[in-house]
Amino acid sequence: MKTIASVPLSVLMLFIGFAEARTAPEMRKWEALGAKHKNEFAGAPQKKAMFIAGLVGERLAQDGVKPNADVIGRAGALAAHGDQAAGTCGDVAEVMRNAFVGAGFAHHEMFKLVVRKSGLNQLNRGWVFDVNIEHVVFGAVVEGKPVVFEAWGYGGENGSFAGFHKSVWNGMDLHVWLDTMRKHGYDTYSYGDDRFRPVDADRISNFLRKLEFKGSSRPAKRPVPVPGGSTTGGDDTARIESEFRSLYPLWLRKRDDPTSVTTVLVNARKEGDGRYFISIETRCTNAQGASWVCASRTLYMTLADMRESIQVYKRDLGR
Repeated sequence: MKTIASVPLSVLMLFIGFAEARTAPEMRKWEALGAKHKNEFAGAPQKKAMFIAGLVGERLAQDGVKPNADVIGRAGALAAHGDQAAGTCGDVAEVMRNAFVGAGFAHHEMFKLVVRKSGLNQLNRGWVFDVNIEHVVFGAVVEGKPVVFEAWGYGGENGSFAGFHKSVWNGMDLHVWLDTMRKHGYDTYSYGDDRFRPVDADRISNFLRKLEFKGSSRPAKRPVPVPGGSTTGGDDTARIESEFRSLYPLWLRKRDDPTSVTTVLVNARKEGDGRYFISIETRCTNAQGASWVCASRTLYMTLADMRESIQVYKRDLGR
């Protein structure tokens, strides 16, 4: 296994590994790649998913995008592609997602999962995963089973994304992936919001299956209530949407400091699958006053997630 040189914790906190900076036209290129092979392995979703993920790995390598795991990688990506996020775990996850969209996978079948180190685990060093305090992976619920496509981890081990199609990281069972993450100090996770919970493989797996079931055309056995006792319709839905959109930017602003400011680019836009899309961007400023986009992130939340988040925002804002 290849070892990544240790860098200061303060730098790692700034260059968290999931910055997503590619433009919409660039992402459409990846959708087009997926669309070109949309009919491959018809009737075999697992083989199709692994095939598309393998294509992404090969195209990244052909484009000269290298695994980007530390400050040196950020500098190299900026010099080679004009984008310090190229090849980071978040960039690879977003590229993968767009390719899967083009290949015909539905939004409710796909997910991006973020894991984070807490406490002393943040000091772990020595392997490709160990230099990032947070890490994001793209996955899909395929034939009822959550699997992930860890091209970034594979690339970090091998120095290139080429050959990902034959890697054990391609279509890895979520339980196996989470167990690997725990061994490297990732003890909390988040899906679709900024709240991190202790990693529990069965709970996460069941949660993702539930979301996939709810988002599909298969009828649920009974309506799923929103926590708190009311259903997800009518005036209650409008109130939750309005309250979230009002509080979320204020909550983010409270966490800003003179060196970084986060802006909400897309504030809970409702998608066709019943989820809400959120996009945020952080600009960093150095001592000389120079400013640049140092991180960006996309989130998906359900109405229930938004309702729970509102309580957190009110508490933190003293409301």
